[in-house]
Amino acid sequence: MKLLQTNNIFFMKQNFFLLLGLMFIFSVNSFAQNVGANNSKMIIGKWKIDSLDVGDSPLAVQYKQIVEEKMAQIIETTEVLFYPNKKYLKKGFDGTTEGTWRISKDGQYVSVKIKGRDKEDRTKIISITDDKLIIAPDDPNAVNAKVYMYKAK
Repeated sequence: MKLLQTNNIFFMKQNFFLLLGLMFIFSVNSFAQNVGANNSKMIIGKWKIDSLDVGDSPLAVQYKQIVEEKMAQIIETTEVLFYPNKKYLKKGFDGTTEGTWRISKDGQYVSVKIKGRDKEDRTKIISITDDKLIIAPDDPNAVNAKVYMYKAK
């Protein structure tokens, strides 16, 4: 009888820890999905560039010079719109770009699929609030290191 009780307690403890582990996994997954949903809500709207950080990107010398010369024009003319229906529109000195957008489940990336392109562009969300957005390319060879944006009225 004593042996049976010991085994039952052992199995109860084992099941308790298994249940506790599963609850932890589900809560972490739920938290990540909530971050993604929250970032999806916050990103909706019109964003303007506040500043660009070219950083130490491995740009060819001629491209870095062009970017630095055009910096003021890029900042002044660029606006990015994320619509609630997942449509994307970017207006800038280089024209207009349309497509669709989505936020990763963990909320760490915004991906944009431009019309007419096969590849989806993925950008890291460094920080997002209701009125500020800092993003960086997922590609280490990209021209800019960080883009600082503010939500336009």
